[in-house]
Amino acid sequence: MPTDKILHFLGGFLIAGVVGLCPLPIVKIGGLALAVAVGAGKEWIWDATHPKTHTVDFYDFLATATGGFVAFIVRW
Repeated sequence: MPTDKILHFLGGFLIAGVVGLCPLPIVKIGGLALAVAVGAGKEWIWDATHPKTHTVDFYDFLATATGGFVAFIVRW
């Protein structure tokens, strides 16, 4: 597995995991939603507007969202 995908996974995991520390279920769901939104924004807003140095990659988004989902499940 490429290092880039691992970093995306960890980013999503940390976002959802830190937000998921709150005991309220709606906040835990919000942490998952935030991880997905950050992953989408990073790929389709940041990377798309910086084509000389970044490449839009659906699998980067998927790795970030998966990390958020795993943290959501672990913290639930």
